[in-house]
Amino acid sequence: MSFHQIICTLIIYSSKINSCIYLKTYFGVLDTFNENREFFLTILITNENFKQMNYSEKAKDIQEKLSIGKLMDAFEQYYHEDVVMIEANGDRREGKTVNREAEKKFLASVQEWHGGGVIAIASNEEEGITMVESWMDVTYQGGMRMKAEQIARQKWQGDQIIEERFYYNVPG
Repeated sequence: MSFHQIICTLIIYSSKINSCIYLKTYFGVLDTFNENREFFLTILITNENFKQMNYSEKAKDIQEKLSIGKLMDAFEQYYHEDVVMIEANGDRREGKTVNREAEKKFLASVQEWHGGGVIAIASNEEEGITMVESWMDVTYQGGMRMKAEQIARQKWQGDQIIEERFYYNVPG
């Protein structure tokens, strides 16, 4: 794992500060010193304090965003420009633009959201694959209510999903 660090400096002007201070904080080392009535704060944040999420955590973050109605925010953050989405019947949608429109069309088709959630999340961190088993209960425009369960298998490229395949029962 490579060492990452971020250094932030904040300057506060004050005529009442007359001493040098050294503090240890939750974020790392905080140095302060006074010179000509300027108060400097420097925070060193190491990779231990500022770690990158693994694939499982990213999949959970997507589901958390979905649970609070932020589907499009999750889509914009976590889906690659060249993403391919494959429906259970094998239909493929290629590219973020095409898939963005499909997601918007789905959202517009929902009249009322009764609930939804995650049953399980599994990941293969080395291969960059996550699987999410989820459910939803919605009423579509026109009044048809549907309870559905699905599994989404996601292949990751870096921080974004490059391919997502859905598994669910396809009616008749």
